[in-house]
Amino acid sequence: KAMPAPAWLLDELIVAGTLGLLWGPWGSMKTFLALAWAGFIGSGSWWQGRQVTQAKVLYVAAEGVAGLGRRIDAFETGHRIYGMPGVTFHHGRVNLLDPGEAAAFVEGVGAGDFGLVVLDTLPRMMVGGDENRAQDVGRVVDVLDQVRQETGSTVWALHHATKEGSSARGIS
Repeated sequence: KAMPAPAWLLDELIVAGTLGLLWGPWGSMKTFLALAWAGFIGSGSWWQGRQVTQAKVLYVAAEGVAGLGRRIDAFETGHRIYGMPGVTFHHGRVNLLDPGEAAAFVEGVGAGDFGLVVLDTLPRMMVGGDENRAQDVGRVVDVLDQVRQETGSTVWALHHATKEGSSARGIS
């Protein structure tokens, strides 16, 4: 009860300084939604009538990079927010199971003063790991939580659903 009320990046949807997972079946527009949220948070514009707290965004695009330009064009045209202000893109994966890469990532997020970090997708961030092994997933979640704790950033990972679509793939 003594905890402070949540601070919102996106009113009633994304709490600042948290760790989250956005998952769904293939074709459910996870990337498009994450890009929209990134664009609105980076620009500080209201989204769907909800207040947005402006923050710098790091979008790590490790999957679907070839289609990213078209999605950004659609966002800009549809919302009249051009140039994805406040959003920095990193094209390629970051192996969060590699201690050196993980440490560099945490340091880079902190140096960039990012308020939101989006990882698209979780399996691409655990090269050589197995999303069905609790030990591997636990190590990745630990790094993501380290990013959150050390930088104050909100960290969101995108992930796929199982074939039947009833839950996130792997350990959840």
